[in-house]
Amino acid sequence: MTYLYKCNQNQTIELSSYIFQYFFRYRRSAFAAVLLIFLLLFSGKSGAGTIYSEGCLSLDLPANWSRIDLLRGDEPSVSFPANVNEIGAASGVSIEEYEINEVSNACTDPVIVDAGPDINVCIFGDVSLSGLISGAVTTGQWKGGSGTFYPDRYDLNAVYTPDPGEANIIVVLTLVSDDPGGDCTADSAVVNITVDDAIAVDAGPDIAVCISGSVSLSGIVTGGSATGQWTGGLGTFFPDRNTLDAEYTPDVSEEGTVVTLTLTGDNGLNVCPSGSDDIQITVDPVPTANAGGDQTICSNETVNLSGNIIDGAGTGNWSTTGDGIFSNNADLNGTYTPGVTDQSSGSVTLILTPDPSGVCPVWVDDLLVTINLTSATSFNTTSCDSYTLPWGGSVNTSGAYSNTYTNAAGCDSMVTANVTINYSSTPTSFNATACDSYTLPWGGSVNTSGSYSNTYTNAEGCDSMVTANVTINYSSTPTSFNATACDSYTLPWGGSVNTSGSYSNTYTNAEGCDSMVTANVTINYSSTPTSFSATACDSYTLPWGGSVNTSGSYSNTYTNAEGCDSMVTANVTINYSSTPTSFSATACDSYTLPWGGSVNTSGAYSNTYTNAAGCDSMVTANVTINYSSTPTSFSATACDSYTLPWGGSVNTSGAYSNTYTNAAGCDSMVTANVTINYSSTPTSFSATACDSYTLPWGGSVNTSGAYSNTYTNAAGCDSMVTANVTINYSSTPTSFSATACDSYTLPWGGSVNTSGAYSNTYTNAAGCDSMVTANVTINYSSTPTSFNATACDSYTLPWGGSVNTSGAYSNTYTNASGCDSMVTANVTINYSSTPTSFNATACDSYTLPWGGSVNTSGAYSNTYTNAAGCDSMVTANVTINYSSIPTSFSATACDSYTLPWGGSVNTSGAYSNTYTNAAGCDSMVTANVT
Repeated sequence: MTYLYKCNQNQTIELSSYIFQYFFRYRRSAFAAVLLIFLLLFSGKSGAGTIYSEGCLSLDLPANWSRIDLLRGDEPSVSFPANVNEIGAASGVSIEEYEINEVSNACTDPVIVDAGPDINVCIFGDVSLSGLISGAVTTGQWKGGSGTFYPDRYDLNAVYTPDPGEANIIVVLTLVSDDPGGDCTADSAVVNITVDDAIAVDAGPDIAVCISGSVSLSGIVTGGSATGQWTGGLGTFFPDRNTLDAEYTPDVSEEGTVVTLTLTGDNGLNVCPSGSDDIQITVDPVPTANAGGDQTICSNETVNLSGNIIDGAGTGNWSTTGDGIFSNNADLNGTYTPGVTDQSSGSVTLILTPDPSGVCPVWVDDLLVTINLTSATSFNTTSCDSYTLPWGGSVNTSGAYSNTYTNAAGCDSMVTANVTINYSSTPTSFNATACDSYTLPWGGSVNTSGSYSNTYTNAEGCDSMVTANVTINYSSTPTSFNATACDSYTLPWGGSVNTSGSYSNTYTNAEGCDSMVTANVTINYSSTPTSFSATACDSYTLPWGGSVNTSGSYSNTYTNAEGCDSMVTANVTINYSSTPTSFSATACDSYTLPWGGSVNTSGAYSNTYTNAAGCDSMVTANVTINYSSTPTSFSATACDSYTLPWGGSVNTSGAYSNTYTNAAGCDSMVTANVTINYSSTPTSFSATACDSYTLPWGGSVNTSGAYSNTYTNAAGCDSMVTANVTINYSSTPTSFSATACDSYTLPWGGSVNTSGAYSNTYTNAAGCDSMVTANVTINYSSTPTSFNATACDSYTLPWGGSVNTSGAYSNTYTNASGCDSMVTANVTINYSSTPTSFNATACDSYTLPWGGSVNTSGAYSNTYTNAAGCDSMVTANVTINYSSIPTSFSATACDSYTLPWGGSVNTSGAYSNTYTNAAGCDSMVTANVT
């Protein structure tokens, strides 16, 4: 430590007023100067030295010259280090001599003030002062400070309570003794009280965060080291738990809980107790909807919902892109009834949105409901007695009968038959008897007994069956006889004939039928010869018996009735019958004979014609009757038109008949009961897709166009649907490169912290995918570094600028990767003490308290280092009064000389006395006495 001293005009260095004066004389080889060796306080005593010298200068005292002990006794003595001469020699100084003289008029009981040791106190604490004043006075008062003293400033052991404004400063209290008066002077001492501000910790406001996010903490610690540590939580802190503004990312196990983080401040050099504060982080789960799987229903069905909300409030609401109705859109397991638009569109999307809960965005889900249409058709039909339904079974009462088919879409296709049942009339019958054959009332004839029925159509269009119970009686086989008479012949059945011939009569036989008897009458005439011509076939039986088979005149004499001859000449012409002929005929059901009449059984039927010669020409018909097949019918259903098995097509429902020839060559009537169902009117819809479109009926297309598919409608007919497809194409994927530090915010949202290719799909102008890939390179910031720096009043930061309050100051450099390299300066600002000053008056020169001396009036300052290590400037306002110029006179006396200032001398010599001049300084007078 360097002490400065100033020589007075007498080249005497005065430090202060002490009990003793010490005279140290040293010679410096170069300057022959007398130097001051410092005297310290010791053993509760202090001393002063007066040095007679030939010159004055500053001397850096060696460390082992730091203490000189003065022991109190009858004779004051002084002890020096053993190697004082060696140390002095090292500095070019040697001790020439020293002497100790007692100083007259010195203070015998100096005042000693001890303010106690410096201390640190918390702003909300108290300081128990421990002042001590001894010597001429033992009282005094505390000066300085803005706080309060209890009980008051005059109590040396008062309790000092700092003022709130004194936080973070060093309060300098000076204990000043009372003035003792007399030769002793008042003393003072200071105690430095470092008032630490309370360590205030603010963890920040409570906050809610989504489990998928993170929390930017904003802790503040004031007082102490302005640092702290986060405790609690299972998540991660970035960069670490010691960073007040760390980023906290919750652990997945903390979802749905309240995480309490505690920020505890570090004390550092602060004596205030460490504070802490909590922040509660509500970690909200992401409310996630599960709408259930897609469904396919028929248009007459409802959608049974089975939604589920994971996390959050557990509730949600359904919405629709269509026009249907929910039973309750807040009921996750309710129902949805499709509307007209839904059904016509063929599908509807149902969306389940969770109710918001907390700060997380909700995740919605949807389900696609495909709606297949149900068909509903009806037709009218009228039937007699019963109706066989197309789908099987028969009904016998009028009514609407429905059947549900499954159409091509797997849905109901309801067909309703509006059936009208008309009833047939009650069958009737009658009895009829006929001979040989009977002509039926409804046409046709029969020649065998039996029941013959005919079905009429009654007023309702149904059967009215009439049965004829026919009895056929057969006529007797015709008989004939020959009779010869004269001139005339009386027929057995009455009447007469007078010409030969065959005369027939029909009797009724036992069965009531014809029994024909033919009389072949020959009339012979009376005796008058007569002749007659007779023509016969093949042979002629002469009336008188015998027969001839050749032509000629044949005579016979009869005996007439009168018994007279009656010659009769028969001019017989014999014509010959034709040779009998026969033919075969085949017919169906009945055969009409060439000669009239019909037969319905197979057999040989003969007829005798008269040939050109008038004779028999027998023709036999060998008839084969084949029978027609029993009429049959079948039902057929077709779409739009039906091609009949026998050719041709029909496009309306009805019964269509055709007569085939059966194996027997007869009619085989087949009736087709045709039901014509009609195809649906072709429909179409438009669809727009990206790159390719999956057709509803399967398969996909990748070019625009009209694509058709034929379904089967409820009637089982074609239902053509045409999809007018527009294909828009996705854009060609693009990419770009990006370089970022630590993390990169993607243009489409979100950030990444590792290098890689990240893709996002936008929608281009055509509504299709437009994939953009960001080839991201992540360079990493350097690990933040920090250093501690302590400065007084202000600190110049390495990166420029200065600060005047303690705190952590950061600067971000750019590292080799072009990223942040954060350096934090933990700056502690200690404050210089408030400058103080005092007034001092001295003669010729003034020795400053911090060393050195001045010989002109003025303000002299010295900067001490306070307890905080900062400047504490003290200014001495020095007034220098000058001593008078020494004077001398000569005096000669006998035996003795009485000095003017008193006293007498009896030897020659120079005797001096120092007066105090008007300025209060020395005025030395020397008497040169002889």
